[in-house]
Amino acid sequence: AIRPGRRLPPGDFDIIEIDLSRSRKMPPDFWKLLPACQRLRRLNLHGTPTTDGDIAALRDLTSLRSLDLSATSITDRATITIPWLRNLEELDLSENVIANISLLRLAAMPRLRSLALRKISLSPYALPLLGSCRSLRVLDLRGVAVAPSAIEKFRQQVPDCRILLDDGKRPGRDSPLSRP
Repeated sequence: AIRPGRRLPPGDFDIIEIDLSRSRKMPPDFWKLLPACQRLRRLNLHGTPTTDGDIAALRDLTSLRSLDLSATSITDRATITIPWLRNLEELDLSENVIANISLLRLAAMPRLRSLALRKISLSPYALPLLGSCRSLRVLDLRGVAVAPSAIEKFRQQVPDCRILLDDGKRPGRDSPLSRP
């Protein structure tokens, strides 16, 4: 992993993970050099000054499996580029301004298994928009006000998905959210 203040190894090497979480400044030319990291599998930009315009540099990183964009400065415009990451399995968009319609773009991602949307404002109609994302196994909605009816509808659409709510528990068989 590349972390702020560390030196790069000598000679040729592949970068498979970059963790710049909570960095207040991005390394010089980071967004210009990033597309050269064709074997990059994990990218953590949590809390960095990343914007919608920066996200375009990710478009060709098809080896990327995990992307953390939580608490950055992105909006729903960033979700136009994210579906190009066809091998992405884990995505964290928590604490950003993401429009409900953006969930439709994310639902089209065939390998997305884990999606974190903590502390995002969603309308009552937003959650079922993810219903076509059959590969989803974990949906983190902690800190999100979601109507029980929306959760129930989503659970019917994607029954194998574990939903994390404020109590950290999945609505189980005895939960009113899972009853017909």
